[in-house]
Parts: sequence; C-alpha cells; structure tokens
Amino acid sequence: MKINEKIQLSKLGVNLVRSIVDHNNCFFHDIKQESDLGIDAIIEFLYNGETTGKSIAVQIKTGESYCDTNKKRCVFPIENHESYWLSYELPVYGFVCDLNNQCFYYVNISEYLRNERCEKNTISFKIEFYNTINSNNFSNLFLGLLLRKTPYLDFTEARKLALSDSKKDSSLGLFILRKHHYKISSTWSVFSSIFKKEYIFDSSIIVLEFLSVGTHNPD
Repeated sequence: MKINEKIQLSKLGVNLVRSIVDHNNCFFHDIKQESDLGIDAIIEFLYNGETTGKSIAVQIKTGESYCDTNKKRCVFPIENHESYWLSYELPVYGFVCDLNNQCFYYVNISEYLRNERCEKNTISFKIEFYNTINSNNFSNLFLGLLLRKTPYLDFTEARKLALSDSKKDSSLGLFILRKHHYKISSTWSVFSSIFKKEYIFDSSIIVLEFLSVGTHNPD
C-alpha cells in the first residue's frame, strides 16, 4: 500500500496549527474530512486565561504549491467554496502552513472575498510581518489584532515595522509606537520622517492624529 502524500502533508499542517493553538491555551475543534465543505476547524479563543466569546472558522493548506517564501506570496484556492465562505456565520480565515519554519501565513477570507478582486479562482496575498504566525507570537500578534488590542513589540522592532514598505506592517508599527512607546523621544522622529515622505498613504492619518494629541496642539 502506498501512502497518500497529499493527505499526509495536509495532516501535518493541521497538526501544526493545532499545536500552535494548544500552546497558547486556546481551543482547536477540527472538522472531520468527510464532513469538510470548506472549513477544516473552528478555533475558539481565550485571552489571559479567560473566554472571549470570539471564534473563527479556518481552512488550512500546506505545501510549497500554496506558498513561495522567496517571493513572499501565498496562493489560496477558492474552488467551489466562495458562496459557502461568504454565508458562513463565523469569519473564515485561510491558513497556509510553512512546515520548514513552523509557522502559518493567514488571510481573512471573508474580508478578502468582499473587498478584493479574485483572479483564476484564487486568493493571492503577501507574506508580511503581521500575518506570519508561530507559537511565540500567536497570542500577542494574531489574537491581539483579532481582539482589537495593540500588540507589543520593543521600540527597535516597532520602529523597523513602522518604516517598512508594507502599508499594513507600517500602520501596525505606528499603532504600536503610539500605544507603547509614546514617551520615547525617538518615536516623534519616526512619525515626522513618515509624514515628510513625498507620498501619502493610509498611515498619514495616524501620524496626524498622534502629532495632534501627543503635542496637545490641534494645529
């Protein structure tokens, strides 16, 4: 008998996600493959040991055919699941597992399908800091963002994130600096340097708000 390598790879991915969730004291409820209509599991979240009432549905993919770490991009197949995902009561997330780095990259499928254009029946997304999740940053980064709490990074990490070329990572870095490092004078330099850039993007409104409130000068 020959082992089905695709099924084995899929199991390894599911087990990786399960171990990350378990390590962070949350609940992983898997859905048996024969009952799988486009959802592999439900994740129920606890925060600081307390229930949150927050859960998400996840579809899990594993393997190099779904992620290219050199190009920092993931491709997630939609197949015939689009209407099911859009009508699902819980938010649906896609996890692409990277077994080599023991992490997963995620995309909010529900949000993506509502707001983005899908080509070739796939969801394509970048591998960035904010959506690269492992056992060590699951609670702080993934769960923190899910519960609308500002994750914590030290000043050096937050500064690097704020100055990155990624709009989402940059915005996250700015929020972290504003929330956790507003008393450090160098934080002001980061905000000023971003505001002085020739181009304007979504993070500019964060910079303006911070400068206004932080200096107590609405002008």
